[in-house]
Amino acid sequence: MRTVHSLLVALVVGAPVLAGACSVFEPEVGPRQQSAVTAAPAATDVGGYGPKPDAGDGGDLRCLADGGYQDNACDACENESCCATRFGCYDDKSCNAANTAFDPCIKAAVDSYGLPDPVAVKKCWDTFAASGPAAAARVDCQRTKCKTICAVP
Repeated sequence: MRTVHSLLVALVVGAPVLAGACSVFEPEVGPRQQSAVTAAPAATDVGGYGPKPDAGDGGDLRCLADGGYQDNACDACENESCCATRFGCYDDKSCNAANTAFDPCIKAAVDSYGLPDPVAVKKCWDTFAASGPAAAARVDCQRTKCKTICAVP
């Protein structure tokens, strides 16, 4: 009886140790395979918009239709036609700061009836464009390719 008990204890305690030891010394793995899920894209540090996700071909994933950076038709147009200047602005600290000031300026650029005041709206755009080369490039692209959709004066 004692021999059977010792044998059972040895099997219960020893089997997991042996199984673990075998896998350490003789892992049965095949050649490395590429996973269906790709690694996270490379990133660079950017202003207040988080890391720039690189599609691996130098393209910016933020510009894709499903990139998550489209709140309206103007954003969609800019992503499609002005990606480099849009996210170049966000990635530039001074341009990003001017962009942060631009949004409240546009919201406040209304007349006494709550309608957009063309003079005040133009002043917001001009101030933003004059804030630096990245902002000027962004506004130039918007005026050239998204003027109507983005209501660029």
